[in-house]
Amino acid sequence: MRRKALLLTILALLFGWASVAHAQLGSGILDPSRAIDWTQSGIPGGIPNRTTICATINAATYGNGASDATAGIQAALNSCPANQVVSLSSGTFRINSGLRIPSNVTLRGNGAINTILDAHGTSGAVVSLGIGNPSISGNPSISSGATKGSTSITVSNAAGINVGSYLMITELNDSSFVTITGDNGNCTWCDGGLGWNGTRVRGQIVEVTSVSGNTIGFTPALYSNFALTPLATPFTMNAKYAGAENFQVYANNTGYTTNFQMQECAYCWISGVEGNYADGDHVQVGWSYRGQIVNSYFSNAFSHVAGTTDADVFIVNKTSGFLVQNNILERLHGSIILNWGAAGNVVAYNYMLGNFDSSAPNLLMFGTATHGAHPQWNLYEGNVTHEMGFDSTWGSSSHGTLYRNWVKGTTKVCNPLTGRGAIICSPMGVQGQGGVNGWWAV
Repeated sequence: MRRKALLLTILALLFGWASVAHAQLGSGILDPSRAIDWTQSGIPGGIPNRTTICATINAATYGNGASDATAGIQAALNSCPANQVVSLSSGTFRINSGLRIPSNVTLRGNGAINTILDAHGTSGAVVSLGIGNPSISGNPSISSGATKGSTSITVSNAAGINVGSYLMITELNDSSFVTITGDNGNCTWCDGGLGWNGTRVRGQIVEVTSVSGNTIGFTPALYSNFALTPLATPFTMNAKYAGAENFQVYANNTGYTTNFQMQECAYCWISGVEGNYADGDHVQVGWSYRGQIVNSYFSNAFSHVAGTTDADVFIVNKTSGFLVQNNILERLHGSIILNWGAAGNVVAYNYMLGNFDSSAPNLLMFGTATHGAHPQWNLYEGNVTHEMGFDSTWGSSSHGTLYRNWVKGTTKVCNPLTGRGAIICSPMGVQGQGGVNGWWAV
């Protein structure tokens, strides 16, 4: 929807607020046993300011959307030297499949209103930053050091573990507070479908800083104790320092799973983009580390029912240390969902409104949520939303912190409930009262 003046005003207010507001340390506010150092979320030093342009691609070269520009843009991305930018002009670029941004390259448009990726593919992501899933063929056990605050562990075998690589720290589910059983059954895929069959849903991704024999140093410190047969599974990120900036994805309901995807991506970012409708989700993030989704506008979706996607920003599969800040999320099914072991992430200063389920439009849908085992140690600070939901549909979650959010408990649902069209609010009503709900204490 296009209430440009209002939305630009809201963005300006939010940008001004977020520019001076940061995720707070828990010292003096939280019991230390429930707090971690959330300043370790996001890209160290912030998003790189890249100024060297390796290629400029003009929309007129492809008839301003008349012909497919995918191959031309991808070729420029593939040949771009490290720490440089592929620049897209104003205009429309037809995308018939998907783009993949490699490590150390930025894809930058001329503003989300001016540069439009007109998306016509039938699967996957319109824009990918990283791809793939970790292998669990090597799973060295941890003999010591797997305690809250530790930055060093001793493993049974350090083969394949190198400085700059990554470890997925896990343990067997602790039945005293972790379960994969919920209202809809057992979430056997909640540890990422890697072969553990839901037995290791709780975990954290860390970056290796030193290797001395079987002693491994890493960052950040462990968020919690890992005592039940802990493992340190090594894997390599498929992309690092890849960025998407200042363009719009215009969805056409042709079959994409998501507009943007970060998969096995470290220090990657999305900034200043617009998702103009989504076939599935707006953003999916899995197996990733210390990235950012900031200063963006995600609006509307073709699907507003429960299913494999929720038209949301979806952070899953033990993704650790992400910063989701200063975004507007409007008329989705859900706004921001953290699932399947996502840990140590910060969701801050986002504005959410107008979510609905087209099969039950009077049901108050959530803004932020956990919905599958076992996200932990995540901070939700300074958000404006209609509801924050932490359910047990697919298992447990824990150690979440909600701090100075404005939870309104109501929102307005407007037509159309399906498809694109002019937004008309007068025939529709206001959803019922809500707020913060869930089965665990915050």
